[in-house]
Amino acid sequence: MDIQVVRPASIAQSAAEYARQKIGHLARYSREPIRFVRVAFSASGNPAAAVRVRASIDVDGRVLQAVTQAATAREAIDAVDAKLRRQIVRVNPHWEARRGRTVSIGRRIPGGTNVPSDREAEPYQAADPPRTMEREGTWETR
Repeated sequence: MDIQVVRPASIAQSAAEYARQKIGHLARYSREPIRFVRVAFSASGNPAAAVRVRASIDVDGRVLQAVTQAATAREAIDAVDAKLRRQIVRVNPHWEARRGRTVSIGRRIPGGTNVPSDREAEPYQAADPPRTMEREGTWETR
């Protein structure tokens, strides 16, 4: 995975390395390949939020973005990482990734049960469907 970090001279090199390390771990939450990552730092005019971080990730052709401001570069990176992780999990169709697990179907889940790869999910069945009746051409719930 290619991670490009753009930073002004006012942002330390250690912050760029921390961003590479933190954002680089997002690949374990995605089944699709992450083709490109760009993290851009900038100085904010607001003293309470001195650092602004904008990150873009290309997940198999789908671009996810997150922007945040914080007092320090480390806090801003952590916030961007959390936002991007939520986005990756949301767009990822794999149910294990939604639970923070990174194994493929048909393998044992750590702390869980064995999930066979040919098993189909059963549709949700309500215990007692709501009763309805027709009055004057409209449906009403009792």
